Amino acid sequence: MNGHFEDTWADIQRRLPVRERIQNWSADKGYTGGRFRITDVEPSSITIEADGTSIPRQVAKSEFQKIFADWPAYQVGTARRSVPRDKSKNASYILSILHWHETSLA
Repeated sequence: MNGHFEDTWADIQRRLPVRERIQNWSADKGYTGGRFRITDVEPSSITIEADGTSIPRQVAKSEFQKIFADWPAYQVGTARRSVPRDKSKNASYILSILHWHETSLA
């Protein structure tokens, strides 16, 4: 699983453009109407700025890795929303970026 995460992380780092606007997404509701903007992509983090806020938020690679472990189960509904939320205060952003990554490959 770790190797798969590293591949996914590297691909996100390569393809996620700065200034990209990502729609908030959840497995049970789909797109929820909110958005956030990517302000920086670094090897160890992604920085975002949510609509309605003026303070950027840095989301660490380690947080992505924690959520990624539950990503397949979350997508199909066998892991409740509380599972990723309990692992990171940035779960909404991470899940939305992971969803962006998968849908951008299609």
